[in-house]
Amino acid sequence: MDSKYAITEIITSGLNFKVDRIIHISSFVVDQNEIKSHITTYINPERTLDPDYIKSTGIVNDNIKFSPKFYEKAKSLIQLWSGCNILSVSPRITLTFLKKEFKSLGFDFSQNIGQYSDIVNPERLQIDRIEDKARILTNYFLEFGTDSPITKKDFTPRAFLEKEIKLMPNECGIYILKNENGTVIYIGKAIKIRTRLRQHFRNLNSKGFKIHRMVSAIEYQITESELFALLIEQHHILKYKPELNKALRNNIYKYELRYLKDVNQKDKFEILPVGKSTIGHSVKRFRSRKSALAFILHLTHTYDINADQIKCHRISKESFQKALDNLEFENETEILGSIPLSELVIIINPFYEGKYIVEEKGFPNSHAIIENGFFLGLSLTPTSGLSFEKIKENIEYPYQSEYALSQNIRYLQEGLLKITRH
Repeated sequence: MDSKYAITEIITSGLNFKVDRIIHISSFVVDQNEIKSHITTYINPERTLDPDYIKSTGIVNDNIKFSPKFYEKAKSLIQLWSGCNILSVSPRITLTFLKKEFKSLGFDFSQNIGQYSDIVNPERLQIDRIEDKARILTNYFLEFGTDSPITKKDFTPRAFLEKEIKLMPNECGIYILKNENGTVIYIGKAIKIRTRLRQHFRNLNSKGFKIHRMVSAIEYQITESELFALLIEQHHILKYKPELNKALRNNIYKYELRYLKDVNQKDKFEILPVGKSTIGHSVKRFRSRKSALAFILHLTHTYDINADQIKCHRISKESFQKALDNLEFENETEILGSIPLSELVIIINPFYEGKYIVEEKGFPNSHAIIENGFFLGLSLTPTSGLSFEKIKENIEYPYQSEYALSQNIRYLQEGLLKITRH
């Protein structure tokens, strides 16, 4: 090996760099395929650990109570790292917390920190104690040398990302983040792609750290409207199931709100399991009965609907009325007054009945296909003169479950979209 490397891992009391501190640091200096020196120690953060943190990590307050404070180890660390390339599994986290600790001592910590490669995936190593990570990684480093365990990227991953982000357009659309193997790890939408990406990489929460550590390539697709960006984003998330898009990977809707007429021909809303009834029109779908009930309670309260017009699966009228009476809001919502259900259903989902094509005015080949309130997919090919059924056949971005476009009414920007009923 031509250079000295310091395999360095830190443990912090949390991921909020503004309030959390380093509580353990371990660094092994490797030169000429030998460990020359190392420091492994707990650090007293001058605060106690949260009970949930103790439960999840096994590190207790007694581990740090009588340990040296950071300033007592700062000089030794600077001497240890002199002439070294520092490597870490999470360089952004390590660099951010080290800079903060040294800044509190009036010292500008300016060393770059490179990323330990995923070729030998450190997160899959058998590490019984998180305090042992640096030692385990050092052993792998000695076994494989610089050809395998360290990344081929520059030792300044932040500079690499900023260079990529500068090339991104600041327009509406989606962005796709990939790792070194070309695997999609995150997909997002934004009104301004470049601005949103900068927010991602400056965000030091858990997801921000993971994105910064894993990303190697950024792709994008421009749309005119936020609605189309959202729909394409959801299509790709369901197709690729990116590791970091946990919330939107679930496309199973178990309950629905149906609009129908009872035996006396009076308007009525029902919350039912999807597929249980074909009477009336499905207006909106929900992933759980709890979310469906919360929506209908809020709706009933806001529009002063007679509770007799509402029926919920496995909930009696008495239970529904009790839940309505006990309804609480963080900020008291305005009661908009009584409104016929036939009008309210259009407010909830203006597409609930019929066939519609939604076009982006600036992108004449972009069409969202909607039938009886549900988004079927996107067509991005020329469709001039084609019937609704022909356009439906040409869907390039099919949605993989029946999805009510009413979830996204707030994205229907009038100036950007043209809506045609067929």
